[in-house]
Amino acid sequence: MTAEAFPLYAAAAAALPMLGVFLAAPRRTWLFALFCAASVAAWLTCGLGRWSQAPWWGLFAWIAAAAVWGVLWIARFRAQEDRWRDDVAAERRRLRDLDEEIARLKADTEHREKEQKNVLAVYGIIKGLSEALNWETLRSRMEAAIEKALGLDQFVLFVAGGTPGGPGAAGSSNPGGMVPLIKRKVISGFGSQWSTLEEFKQLHHADLSVPQVFEKPDRFLGVPIFHSGDLLGYLFARLSAGQDEQKALEESQNFAQHITFALKRVLLFQEVEALSETDGLTGVYRRQKFEERLDEETRRAETFKTSYCVLLLDVDHFKRCNDVYGHPFGDAVLRRMGGIFKECVYETDFVARYGGEEFAILLPRAQAEGVLRKAERIRQRVEAEAFQSGLETVRVTVSTGIAHYPRDGKTPKEVIAQADRALYAAKRQGRNRIVDASEI
Repeated sequence: MTAEAFPLYAAAAAALPMLGVFLAAPRRTWLFALFCAASVAAWLTCGLGRWSQAPWWGLFAWIAAAAVWGVLWIARFRAQEDRWRDDVAAERRRLRDLDEEIARLKADTEHREKEQKNVLAVYGIIKGLSEALNWETLRSRMEAAIEKALGLDQFVLFVAGGTPGGPGAAGSSNPGGMVPLIKRKVISGFGSQWSTLEEFKQLHHADLSVPQVFEKPDRFLGVPIFHSGDLLGYLFARLSAGQDEQKALEESQNFAQHITFALKRVLLFQEVEALSETDGLTGVYRRQKFEERLDEETRRAETFKTSYCVLLLDVDHFKRCNDVYGHPFGDAVLRRMGGIFKECVYETDFVARYGGEEFAILLPRAQAEGVLRKAERIRQRVEAEAFQSGLETVRVTVSTGIAHYPRDGKTPKEVIAQADRALYAAKRQGRNRIVDASEI
């Protein structure tokens, strides 16, 4: 090699390892090895004819030191880059977890807001139900509440019957049992009447006192409504295809617990109202309720051009019964009179104790001939009734006065006055008889 070329090769041999470090770091170690090989080739070229010269061996020492330094520096840079990559990956994971947490919190917040809205809606529904004081008001509010709160489409809500003034009171097809308060799209067939559930209970040995979902004859849920151990009601609902039966059952149970107070409140209010309107001894209505009903019937008759009839009945010689046989015996007679009068009239007729031993019966849209037959049937029933006082059998009779609207009076007061006039005419004529106001 010429003297002029030596510095160039020497400079290349010295610079190539350094250049290889910067170009190869941190991952392309093969490029660094290539530059180191080129540096060694340049060093060997420089050594042609100068094998024993100190600068040539000094250059070799430089190349070796540069190669070692390059390996160490690349390894350090690679480790640092790995840490950076790990830090970046960790930060990305943290950000991803943070995004997931934010999404979860957002979903949870939306769910809680929805639950809060549902709770407020149910609270409003229950508050509205709790304000109901009669079955009609409760019925309209309850149907909307069940549909909105539970999402049920076909259901029947049964309530305890046999309560004075309640849906299962006298005249009901199922007095004393469970009667339907609400029917929604279950007009007939299974579940429409309590008797069908009783038959199902006996046939399949089903326990209707426990909330559960039944699979036959239809897929339906049954939820009893209890208060202090007493069965107040029963919710029967048919489940649609795909409806989550467990969710529907849980929601229905919660709803049943909430409406217990509303049902009990109406039952108690109806009982109190009925007791305030009913004579405690005879079981018929009091005079005040009779007069209110008479006013209503007069307005109805005026509006629709119909008629009605009033019977005033008085137990003959009742004072003598009290004096001879005692007041308990007299009470027994009055109690039985109330029962006989109710048994002898229609459900649409109205029986009341007018005062003392005197009773009044209102017969809407009654014809004169039919009234006379009904009054005669009452007279015969009373005359045939036997009362025991010790070893003695006692019989009583009643006198009856009849008046018709509008024939005998244009106002309730006039009709009552004419019926009273006819009653006293019956008394004067010997008692145990019937007198129509038109006969006087």
